[in-house]
Amino acid sequence: MKATSTDNFRKKIQFIQQKLNVPLQVFVAIHSGRYRKPCIGSWQLLQSKYNDGIKIDKSKSFYVGDAAGRPDKWRTKAKKDHSSADRLFAVNLGLKFYTPEEYFLGLSKAIYDMPKFEPKSLRSIQSLLEPSTATMTLDKTEVIVMCGLPASGKSWFVKKYIVPHKYEYVNRDEVGTWQKCVKMAELALNKKQSVVIDNTNLDKESRQRYIEVANTFGVSCRCFVMNVSIEHTKHNNLFRQMIGTDDAHKDVNDIVIMGAQKRYVKPTLDEGFSEIVTVNMQPLFNDTDMEELYYQYILDK
Repeated sequence: MKATSTDNFRKKIQFIQQKLNVPLQVFVAIHSGRYRKPCIGSWQLLQSKYNDGIKIDKSKSFYVGDAAGRPDKWRTKAKKDHSSADRLFAVNLGLKFYTPEEYFLGLSKAIYDMPKFEPKSLRSIQSLLEPSTATMTLDKTEVIVMCGLPASGKSWFVKKYIVPHKYEYVNRDEVGTWQKCVKMAELALNKKQSVVIDNTNLDKESRQRYIEVANTFGVSCRCFVMNVSIEHTKHNNLFRQMIGTDDAHKDVNDIVIMGAQKRYVKPTLDEGFSEIVTVNMQPLFNDTDMEELYYQYILDK
């Protein structure tokens, strides 16, 4: 915030407090991150430091907000809400939620839209790979070509499940060009070592390079496709920005993800793959705080 806008905001809050004449605390998130709704960082701060040690009874608490996901003309001449941040904040905390019109004016509940992606739905995934007959790795030399949007979880999946089986890890973010990726694959296959290509590989042309390398060395080439919606990738991208552990992808944003989606061509066996395996992304965590954050709504709509 600029100094002038900060001063005006402070005066507005002071005026409201004087009119209400009740104790009032104000939490303002001026940057994106865990303290900005729908994330619950501000609530956790209130609970841990600014509530005089009093445990909050959620069953007797409620939240009122106007960012409620209501569509255009939810009421006559009413415009759509700019986001669902307030409603999702309440959902994340398990609080009763009201819009200002419902709570202060007594209006009936309006229609609203929830996000297409619900993080907690990932907990119900039964199978990591499809078809069920697919195996993670082979006991013979092969090439695995990953395919998926930025922030779809390719690198996490590869490093968690494939690299430990002595597959050569090839990633364009690390080596710089696809030519160097091809060279690395050739060097590994020449030593009878399996290879996993951890790039987006969104189109036939990019995938064909590695199919040809596999054919040259007489080994099979499988394609692992990340089954992740575009809303899920945006969630993943914001999550890794929040936790600040991924400098390699700091420039990835919604525009990059949307552009990648437009270029995506679904892989087929006709391209020359011996098998196409679908990966149902379900992250695992050693840190309970990270897990709690991931399975919340963190996008505001």
